[in-house]
Amino acid sequence: MPPKRPGGLKKSAGSNTPSASSEALAKKVKESKDAERVEDGEDTMQIALAETGNEIEEAAEMFKMALAKLDEGDDGVEEGAALLRGVVHESDRINRAHHSNNNSNTDHSTSIQPLPPQFHLTYGAALFRLGLLLAHAESDGDEPDNAEPIAYFDAAIDRFEIGIDAIENDEFAAWKLHEAVARAQIEKANLIFYSDETVPAKKIDEIVTQAVSHIEKALVALGDSDLDESISVISILVRHAQIRQLRDIKSSEKWINASRLELNKLLKADPNHIGALVALGQTYMTAANDLLERAEEHGEEVDLKAVEKLIDEALKHAEKGQKESDKKGKADVKLQLLLGEIFVNKANILDEAEKEEDADKFYKKAVACFKQVQALDASALPEAFDSFLQDWESEME
Repeated sequence: MPPKRPGGLKKSAGSNTPSASSEALAKKVKESKDAERVEDGEDTMQIALAETGNEIEEAAEMFKMALAKLDEGDDGVEEGAALLRGVVHESDRINRAHHSNNNSNTDHSTSIQPLPPQFHLTYGAALFRLGLLLAHAESDGDEPDNAEPIAYFDAAIDRFEIGIDAIENDEFAAWKLHEAVARAQIEKANLIFYSDETVPAKKIDEIVTQAVSHIEKALVALGDSDLDESISVISILVRHAQIRQLRDIKSSEKWINASRLELNKLLKADPNHIGALVALGQTYMTAANDLLERAEEHGEEVDLKAVEKLIDEALKHAEKGQKESDKKGKADVKLQLLLGEIFVNKANILDEAEKEEDADKFYKKAVACFKQVQALDASALPEAFDSFLQDWESEME
């Protein structure tokens, strides 16, 4: 009999867990002297930028360099954090200089142009990234204080919203800024949910509702031009719903349904889009886990038929995605992970019903999917599934 593993997305999803490099960066950011005083420009990095004569473009270039450093892992963490602070310092200087010029303009026959949306996007993104780093740093402490990272998120949201006000006919800037606001609001909601159990669900849902409004506006700005980006925007909400499973299943269900509604809109534009099919399948797996959590929370018997119905719905979308993947002759890591998870859960349900032979067939299908993920990108396989695979192979020896 092959080993069973905990059957559920929430127990296997690695996307909600900070990577080793981000944790290291968070620690170094927290230990950095006066790292929070970005407005004074302390602990920033002086670097040589291309002499474009455009300070806004130079700030954007510095932000790209910061992201590149953060991607390097431990070797680039301090430098990346310093670069982010440098972006905030430079952006603040540009902003103050711009307002100073506005205030000193006595020639009413000429008007000073507002700062462009890209400026506010870069400025806000640097604040947001610093807020994320501080949030991870606080989570490592004994008594986390999340007031500071939330202040960074709020500052980023304010900056993004100023950018939105500056938009004229730039659809690219529109979707970028609306997505940025949504992302910052969702991260703020996640942080409050994690850090303070006394905050009412209604209060958190108010923040998420605002985020959903910006998600919808981002999707309108995108239209049918880039469904991959649209899925990325909706995935912000899916991730929040998965997090809410930990303590608030009712809200989790609410936001999963909202995500599913938007994904179905995308599939009307392209019924065979693999990414949209995978994301939609994931919403059904999350809903299945909601039922399992609810039964466990109330000490009730699991409604296996209801759970299996949701899993089968997830499988329907995943198998459609697999057909498209086969046509293209290119394997999709996220699709294989979803299929593997579905097969494990199917097997677990069959095993509960003492249908061991049928269960084994699905366990074997799951193993094949996880092995394919390993071959494509070993780092993409969540620890729970990796352990399942190792246990399986050990018993097969």
